[in-house]
Amino acid sequence: MVHQNVVNQTDQVSAFEMNQIDWFELKSQCLIDNNISVFENLIRKFLKSSFQKKRKRIVSDNDPDGDTIEEFAFDEKICEELQKFLLFIQSVLNDERFTSILNLTLDLIIGHSIIRSVFLHPQHFDSELRLKLIELFETIASNQIEHCKTHTNLIDFILSLYHATLSREDQILLRLLSRFEKSDFGWFYNQPLIWGENGISFYAAKHSKKLPFLERPRIDQIFQGFESSKAFRMSLSCFPINISLEKPFEVIEDIDLPNRLDPRFMMPMLFHFVSVPSMPKYHKFINHGCLSYVIAALSSECILTRKLAYGILARFYSLLENSAYPQDRQLWIDLIDFIRSGLFEADQRIDCCHTVLFVRIIEILLNPTSLLFPTIRNYLIHNQSKPYSYQHIPSIYQTCWREIPGSNRIAVLKHQKFIINWITDSLRMKTDVKIWNRRFVFSEMMIFHSSPICSNEIRLLILRMLQILAAKPEGAKILCTQLSIFAWINHQLCIQPHYKFEENTIPKDSLYRLVMTLWRTVYNQRKEIERDPKQQSEKSSLFDFDSRFSFESIQILSKIIFKVSDPQRINEFVRVCRKTLKRITDEHQIKLIKALILLNLPKNLQTLIID
Repeated sequence: MVHQNVVNQTDQVSAFEMNQIDWFELKSQCLIDNNISVFENLIRKFLKSSFQKKRKRIVSDNDPDGDTIEEFAFDEKICEELQKFLLFIQSVLNDERFTSILNLTLDLIIGHSIIRSVFLHPQHFDSELRLKLIELFETIASNQIEHCKTHTNLIDFILSLYHATLSREDQILLRLLSRFEKSDFGWFYNQPLIWGENGISFYAAKHSKKLPFLERPRIDQIFQGFESSKAFRMSLSCFPINISLEKPFEVIEDIDLPNRLDPRFMMPMLFHFVSVPSMPKYHKFINHGCLSYVIAALSSECILTRKLAYGILARFYSLLENSAYPQDRQLWIDLIDFIRSGLFEADQRIDCCHTVLFVRIIEILLNPTSLLFPTIRNYLIHNQSKPYSYQHIPSIYQTCWREIPGSNRIAVLKHQKFIINWITDSLRMKTDVKIWNRRFVFSEMMIFHSSPICSNEIRLLILRMLQILAAKPEGAKILCTQLSIFAWINHQLCIQPHYKFEENTIPKDSLYRLVMTLWRTVYNQRKEIERDPKQQSEKSSLFDFDSRFSFESIQILSKIIFKVSDPQRINEFVRVCRKTLKRITDEHQIKLIKALILLNLPKNLQTLIID
């Protein structure tokens, strides 16, 4: 067992002794006294006291005396003080009298060893402290670009911080990089770009002179970063289709998918790769997922993103035709021809149910040992001469069910998981929901869920698919008005004990999440319509929140086992009941709901809702 004890602090300035400073009051006083230089020592002390190391003694059972180490001790107050300091910096950006102060602050941030470790060390990724430092750094650097040019290797440093995701800090860094690009910052020496952890390794070797002068990143080094990037893999299954290239430098607040790669950076970079004939190697472009990423971008709502994607495909197609590797290039030429065969207009948007399928097909074609490979190969061979239809569900849906080898249970499971995961990942837009529903896919999956040949693993995947469907207003309407979701859940609660799960609560937990997701979707849609009366006519087709839906929801929730020890679940049930009782006017339904509450809530909580 290891114990950590803080021992005597260093003789540095104690942390946060500068916190009583009112930067704006000091600014006014300095302007009156005409003595701006007082800020120099003050800023040095502020950063020194905020970012200092503390000595810690690590004591173990084998070593009672322990070892003393020094490390940065994070305190939440640092973020508060940095925010105050940032507001002060923003107030003096356009005041020429404070130019020297801005330059000094920028130099201290770039040169401070602890601040650099906060920027670069993985343990600080996604931390509020790192975000505040990046905001401060970008605010000053954007204003003092000429001074930034005096720092050698500054672009290398920023690229090392950048991870190309849609997180707020990466969006801020992308905005800074774009401003540097317009300011003649010597980008020639950084092409092609390498960023993130790969960038840290490359630039560290470059600056230590272990690499030849003017050594450039190899395409292999750049592409290998995609394999280890979780954000890249998640972008392939869920491309951020609502990100627009029309405002490439805008920082998007409250983004839904912060852990996806930013297409505003990725798409121009991939276009640059295929624009230089000597740069790309087509098989690596495919193997590392770049072709899949470009195809996923064809579902983007932004026409500029789609233009770039189609341009990349056209240039890549030309590279394939002139490639010196004839072994498999015809396969990829035929695949791109297959994708293009169903297009009927320039820059056409392709629904996610199709692009997700193409991404899955590429993944399987790259792995000939996959149990799905024969099915995909036969599908492409038999449909190669036919124009692809983007108005209907691809025929591979029926092909996968028809060609499942019944004797091989592993192959059966692989085919079923392929289909359900494909459906789940493609439920992004209203049109996707309509296409799948038009083929009666959701009802088929609900029937298959109750089948004795459906495995428990597949049942949970189907419930996850229904939960994602329930999170969309169109999906909630289909579930409630066409698929009788409450009757189906009642049936599952009756037959659930026969499933023999390892933990009996697993299916009921999934059903609980499904009901709560459905209830929130319908309730939020109702509130949106009430806030904007104009939507009443525009969204009249959407399922309306009424007393019958609320009563059915509570009735189903009362049949699902409640974890009394879970306060969050109890609070959710109480909240649903309260909101429902406020809307219902039928006395009979009110009595039934209160009876359900008495049966399901602990006695000490019943008064919370009845009173």
